[in-house]
Amino acid sequence: MFERYSITLDQAERQYLLKKSTNGATRSTTEHGCLDILNDCPKTLASVRECLDLYVEKPERFNFYLVKSWGTFLPKDGMGETVVHNHAYAHLSFVIYLQKDEKGGNPIFVENNIRKPFHVEEGQLIIFPAWVPHCIEPNESTTQRYSVAGDILMVLKDQYADVNFLTPVETWLCL
Repeated sequence: MFERYSITLDQAERQYLLKKSTNGATRSTTEHGCLDILNDCPKTLASVRECLDLYVEKPERFNFYLVKSWGTFLPKDGMGETVVHNHAYAHLSFVIYLQKDEKGGNPIFVENNIRKPFHVEEGQLIIFPAWVPHCIEPNESTTQRYSVAGDILMVLKDQYADVNFLTPVETWLCL
């Protein structure tokens, strides 16, 4: 359900994402309406797609849509814990860890009111079902923790392939 993958980021895109992740906000680029931080990072998006192909059973049946992406950072020295939340409007969520050390800032997944820390390292990408409640533990390190996250919709390529997923966008009607 929760998978981690090691990825190698293009250095220019990594620097762009680190800079854009702070860009005047106190914790997240969502504070000033930046919900498309990955749109100008084609190499990073290609890495996300490669990981989706490994994570999803029969990925060839789907088109994957990145519906939101944002940067977050946690201040150093025990700051920055987030509240438990989910992204129920999407199918999958992912997080790429741009800068992180061993002392905290890990995601915590909540199942049956039990908090389950999930250890991640710098340079890793995790994917998980978007409906799963989660939060981030405080960052106990002496450096800030930077990450980029996103939400994915999975849309079938063939409208008759599976009744449990969204049909192709071309079959939708705007009311």
